[in-house]
Amino acid sequence: MGLTKTLFKVALGYAAARGVDRLSRGGGLQGLMQQSGMKGGLANMLRGAGDGRALPTGSTSSQRDAPAQNDLDQMFDDFNAPETEEDAAVARLMLRAVIQAAKADGVIDADEKARIMDMIGDDAMPDDISFVKEQLNEPLDPASLAKDTPVDLRRQLYAMSLTTIRVDTAAEVHYLGDLADHLMLPQDDINRIHDEMGVARLHS
Repeated sequence: MGLTKTLFKVALGYAAARGVDRLSRGGGLQGLMQQSGMKGGLANMLRGAGDGRALPTGSTSSQRDAPAQNDLDQMFDDFNAPETEEDAAVARLMLRAVIQAAKADGVIDADEKARIMDMIGDDAMPDDISFVKEQLNEPLDPASLAKDTPVDLRRQLYAMSLTTIRVDTAAEVHYLGDLADHLMLPQDDINRIHDEMGVARLHS
């Protein structure tokens, strides 16, 4: 299993642990992959999603209400496609974004960690598992994350950061504000991403 599949599984693990459904019901990474048809690898798909929009929610109300397990099973099968070095690098970056955002409220308990590792499963490469464990223990550092983010992936990384948190604590709002500042994203872009992801704006 490549890092792209690990990314999706980690994000789903956090979403399940925290009751966030932006990934499992047509939003976030799943919506992006469905709209892009899995063509061109993760790196190209994320860059293609940057032309004026964030990671798409990509679902109608009926799709959001429908069971998502069949879609998820198909997604996992699709992730078995060959992964380029660039795809792996982008997946690594997005994994950092997901994990950093999940730690924004200062709480990742043992149960959450266990659910993430269970979600990854036994088919992950040992290096991928080690990377996830390492990131779980890294301190919160939005400045470093932003510094390592290419300009053409800044909006996508910010959007990815929204996929697994509720943004209902002062700590999460503060983290996202810091991340946006370090990414040098205009406020209009930030507001648009929040609107597209169905998340309340940081500033009204």
